[in-house]
Amino acid sequence: MIHVHCLHPDRAPEVGVSEARGLAAGVSDLVWYDIEAPTPADLDALSTRWQFHPLAIEDCRRPQRRSRYERYPNHAFLVLQVLDPSTEDDPLDSHTLAAFIRPRLLVTVRPARSQLLDRLWRQLEGRQGSVNGELLTQLLLHSAIEEFDHVLDTYEVAIDNLAARAGRPDEPNLLDDLVALRRDLLQIRRMMQSYHEVARRMLDSEGGSGEGALGLRDALDHAVAIGEICGVLIAISSGAVEAHTYAASERLNLVMKRLAALSGALVPGTIISGAFGMNFLKIPYSEHPYGFHAVILGIVSISFAFLGAMRWRRWI
Repeated sequence: MIHVHCLHPDRAPEVGVSEARGLAAGVSDLVWYDIEAPTPADLDALSTRWQFHPLAIEDCRRPQRRSRYERYPNHAFLVLQVLDPSTEDDPLDSHTLAAFIRPRLLVTVRPARSQLLDRLWRQLEGRQGSVNGELLTQLLLHSAIEEFDHVLDTYEVAIDNLAARAGRPDEPNLLDDLVALRRDLLQIRRMMQSYHEVARRMLDSEGGSGEGALGLRDALDHAVAIGEICGVLIAISSGAVEAHTYAASERLNLVMKRLAALSGALVPGTIISGAFGMNFLKIPYSEHPYGFHAVILGIVSISFAFLGAMRWRRWI
């Protein structure tokens, strides 16, 4: 499916494909072709009609795992890993968004419907002044980075709740939740590193000056800030894992102390009963009418005295 938008104050914002072909010749028109779920024939048409570079076309045919920006002789090419906020089960579910950029032409290629592009188009409808392909690409980059702000807010709340439970050793799923959260944060930081690289390369292509460079530096700072926040949250999650492991270890040590104390309390009784069970004809108190009761009382007394001493020293 192909959506065509014309960014010109005197024209309808959304036009058909045939009408857009004539608009592309206008000096002040920016035509935006948005291709959703392209077929191989659609991608071949991109190379035939606009002479886009074959390597860029090939990148659109397979999913990309990293955001990047390239300058070809007659156009620029942008690949972004864009979050899909409609997926509630996995907040980091993403898809590849590719963009071919010329001063008066923008062609975006996406595998499915993108809420990011829908919001960007609504934002452009109320924008005053002219818009070119480079500026529209910067707005796209800003919008893609801002999606991570909402995700980080969710992760900050989640990690606060998990860190509050870290000191409790009786949380069976806490360690799994912390490891999963840490894995997601590392993924966000990796994605931000690629966004940082994209903004840096776009800034270098702008020459480091002008209004476009200011917007790119803002996007660059935003990506760096998100990466730093991820680093802080990763450190907090690592500390929570260590605190939970320490609490579980302390609980295990306490259990082992109690088992050792109980075993030590049973040792005197084992020795005494073993002595009276030896095969000798004459054993002291073996024929005494209260010998058995005296031995049992002695064993119990020694055991409780041992446990009392351990308790007094606060070993148990």
